[in-house]
Amino acid sequence: MTALKDEDNLYTSTVKIDGMSCAACAVRIEKGLLSLAGVKKAGVNLATENAAITYEPNVIGLHEISGKIEKLGFQVDKAKVDLKINGMSCAACSTRLENGLNKLSGVYNAVVDKW
Repeated sequence: MTALKDEDNLYTSTVKIDGMSCAACAVRIEKGLLSLAGVKKAGVNLATENAAITYEPNVIGLHEISGKIEKLGFQVDKAKVDLKINGMSCAACSTRLENGLNKLSGVYNAVVDKW
C-alpha cells in the first residue's frame, strides 16, 4: 500500500488486490468502496490488480478500506517490513514510535517491540 497526500488533505492510496477474475469483480469493489463514508474516489484496474482510493483520513483509514475489500470476498496484499531501531531506552519510547507510525498514511499496522 502506498499513499500520497494532496492539497485538500485527502490521501490517495494504491492497494494491491488478489482474487479478481473479471471486470465485474472490479466494478463490485469500486461500488463497495464508494459506499464508504470518507471515500471520495475509487478506481479498480483488473489488469494491474490495483485499486486507487482517494479518501479523507480523518473520516476513514486503511483498516476500514481493506476490511471492505475483504468483506467483498477479495484479498488485500499488505507488505511487511521489519526494521531494527536503535536508541529506544524504555517502553514509552516504543509506544511513542508505534503511535506515530500508526498515524502515517499507508501504514496498515505498526508494532514496535523494545526488545
